[in-house]
Amino acid sequence: MKRYLSASNLLYLGLAVFVVWGVTASVIENMAASQPPAAQAPYNYKYEAMAFAEWAIKRQLKAPSTARFPGFHDDGVTAQDWGGDKFTVWSYVDSQNGFGAMIRTRYEMTVQRESDGKWRVESVRTEP
Repeated sequence: MKRYLSASNLLYLGLAVFVVWGVTASVIENMAASQPPAAQAPYNYKYEAMAFAEWAIKRQLKAPSTARFPGFHDDGVTAQDWGGDKFTVWSYVDSQNGFGAMIRTRYEMTVQRESDGKWRVESVRTEP
């Protein structure tokens, strides 16, 4: 024999589900509100420094349109953050020399981000 829920039992069941759902939502909301807000990490200018170093190196090349730089995460590419928005970038560029031959030039460049947001080269060293 089948048992069916009466209308009043169905109403109580619906009310119970609604209460459990409300309590659960309230608990989750209170847990989220009780946690301190995540502190926003300070902006790291590492990739801007690396891009600026590429730009500065490219300006010194005999054939800048032939320049091929590695990706920021490739082997042989790194940047050291010295604090105060000062970075040293180690990387390389493949480009044509004055005779049209492709050569790889490794470079080390120290760059500084100024308070006005502009970058400047502090030192540069290249090795063919």
